[in-house]
Amino acid sequence: MLDRICATVWLIAPQFKELSDEDLRNYIALAELHVDETRFGPYYVEALANYVAHLLAVQDIITNDGAGSGSLTSGGITGEREGDLQRTYGQVMTGDNSLLSKTAYGKRYQELLKMCIVPICTRMG
Repeated sequence: MLDRICATVWLIAPQFKELSDEDLRNYIALAELHVDETRFGPYYVEALANYVAHLLAVQDIITNDGAGSGSLTSGGITGEREGDLQRTYGQVMTGDNSLLSKTAYGKRYQELLKMCIVPICTRMG
C-alpha cells in the first residue's frame, strides 16, 4: 500500500519528486494520523496523498516565506491596489480560510472529506 500512496503523491504533486523516500515516508506517517482509512473507504489513498501533498506544500511555503507568511496566516486577498501598494485581506483562519484551504491539495482533501464523512445532526443541534 505504501508504494501506491507514494505513486499517488508523485502523480498529483510531481514538484515534490526531489524529496527523499525516507522523508516522504515520514510525511505519510504524519498524515496517516489525520486520515482514517475506514471512513474514506475507496478514496483513502487519494485522500492520504492529497493530505501529504498539502503538508509538503505548506512546508514549502514556510521554507520560502517563513511561518508567519501572509499566504498562510491571513485570509485570501479581497482587494489590491498598485500605486502606494495597498492590500485588503479576508478574515483570518475562519470558514474557508482554514489552513487546509490554503493549498489545492488541502481543498481536494476537504472535498473528499465531504463526500465520505457526513456529520450527523440531531434536532438538538
